[in-house]
Amino acid sequence: MGGLFGYAGEFALKDGSVAKVYATRWNRMVKINILKGDPYLLSPMNPDHFIESVRTILDKGLWK
Repeated sequence: MGGLFGYAGEFALKDGSVAKVYATRWNRMVKINILKGDPYLLSPMNPDHFIESVRTILDKGLWK
């Protein structure tokens, strides 16, 4: 579903798979692959900082 302030819902990807999208801007999209289920597409304000923060959390074992 696309709207005035963003996008939310399941979207088909070019490879035929489906992703869960929670985004406000397509040009800041970050794909989050998970072990089971569909990936997520998010649009954080600062994608580079978001990715760095997620990597830090995963590397330090802070995610349980």
